[in-house]
Amino acid sequence: MKRVYEQRAYGTAPIKACFWQASGPQTQFAPLSQNIRCDVAIVGTGFTEKSAAYHLAQKGICAVLLDTKQPLFGATGAMADFAA
Repeated sequence: MKRVYEQRAYGTAPIKACFWQASGPQTQFAPLSQNIRCDVAIVGTGFTEKSAAYHLAQKGICAVLLDTKQPLFGATGAMADFAA
């Protein structure tokens, strides 16, 4: 798979200085351990994906957000570091 951002965006370093790391307790999400039925599966948990899930839910469509790390980990979480 081709990555669209530089390599450091995919590690943990970019999010260490982000405000939400210190803004409250971090929620731990369990890995998916069973099959889930839904209308739409959304891969990623950035702002765009969360917005899509929200708007689908408003229309009564069952959407599931999937990510390999915690929510906002990837490019969304790294943006604060890139802007600095």
